[in-house]
Amino acid sequence: MNGSVALLLLTVLVLSGLIMVGSASAQSIPKPSVPEFTLKVEPLTYYVPPIYETNPYTGDNVTIQEGSRVENDSIIVTIKNQPFSYSSNGLTYYMYYNIRIKPRFAENWTELYPLTKQPNSPYDWDNESWSYSIYLFPNYQLQSNSNHTVLSYALETLLQYLWCYPFLDTDSDVQLDFQVEAMVGHDSQLWYIEHALAPEYGGHYEPAIEFDETSGWSETQTVIIKESQNPTPSPETTPPPSPAPTSPYNEAHPSEQVVVLGFVAILAVFVFGLFLAYRIKRK
Repeated sequence: MNGSVALLLLTVLVLSGLIMVGSASAQSIPKPSVPEFTLKVEPLTYYVPPIYETNPYTGDNVTIQEGSRVENDSIIVTIKNQPFSYSSNGLTYYMYYNIRIKPRFAENWTELYPLTKQPNSPYDWDNESWSYSIYLFPNYQLQSNSNHTVLSYALETLLQYLWCYPFLDTDSDVQLDFQVEAMVGHDSQLWYIEHALAPEYGGHYEPAIEFDETSGWSETQTVIIKESQNPTPSPETTPPPSPAPTSPYNEAHPSEQVVVLGFVAILAVFVFGLFLAYRIKRK
């Protein structure tokens, strides 16, 4: 009886130890804190002047390219870095950042770097199935080695993600919501399928960042792109005046003009002399 009790207690202790080890292993990867960040608009609007060329046949200045206003505003996201260093079983884990945006008065978010589910090995013909892992998008932003990670996004690029161009033809300020999350991942590999008829045509391994942990999304911050932030472009410049046409056929040299006038005067005197001679002869 005492032996049975002792065996039972030993079994309970072993199971408890296994549970504690499993729990410690499951929580071994540190969970990152929700990141703190700030937003800033960096306006950059400039004017491209028109291009003129001279028409070789008329001498007029012709507009080859109209002047245009180019808007290239950027949004700067400055994220406060957090201490992170962790390695286990020969793997080193790294901190990354993901960002999502939406128009201020919309409901659905658009992630700039969504997680992706990809095969992690060739097709399993025995079980006729794929084995998958969750990977960070290839362009995930790695935490920098300084105090802050600074990310810059052209406003034009963000609007392409949002597909909201029909609503931007307005004189009102444009408002965008931002959220940031911290992600933990480690170097791994995925199975890249080379052909549309996979799995028959196989594939190959490629380096990838496998997802491990996330902080969850931060509080929302809103950036306002004001019309007044865009500098007034240079006014349309008028084309330079065309040079006066010059032609050897409609302009006479000054010396040539003197000769012509002298010839006309002599001809007039000659005609007047003939007229006088005719009158004297009649009398």
